[in-house]
Amino acid sequence: MSKVIAFVKFCAFILGAVGGFGYAVYGGSWPIAAAIIILALFLKDVKPTIVVAISIPLSVMFAIVLMYFTKISLNMMTL
Repeated sequence: MSKVIAFVKFCAFILGAVGGFGYAVYGGSWPIAAAIIILALFLKDVKPTIVVAISIPLSVMFAIVLMYFTKISLNMMTL
């Protein structure tokens, strides 16, 4: 009786994930800048624009850090 061994190269998946992360960090900064500019146009003031532009990324980072230390996955957060 012969055995069937499944073999998958995960190299392509890992390289794709790393490349996607690099794009999100470096190449994806123009949508953030566009959102801040549109926000400034709607609010018509610099101070509230700066407060919102700083508070949204900080709240996302704070949530990710809390999820890491409490060992809660993003999948559990979306339920």
